[in-house]
Amino acid sequence: MDSRRAFLADVYSGEERIVEHDNSVVLATSGQSNDGLYHALKGRVKELYRVGDCVSPRMVQQAIYESEMLARSI
Repeated sequence: MDSRRAFLADVYSGEERIVEHDNSVVLATSGQSNDGLYHALKGRVKELYRVGDCVSPRMVQQAIYESEMLARSI
């Protein structure tokens, strides 16, 4: 934060914006991605894909949707 200016970035879309003239900012996060298993298996299995929290913290509905779309593509 720079005086009364906050620089915000959306972790899902990558969209960035500046909010000016606010007195306070509340940070709301949903955790961190966990891709340890992906990296442990990378190069050791024939096919490997990342979905859900392995890519970025998200709600379970988003992970289910992403998994279904991946399954339909392979």
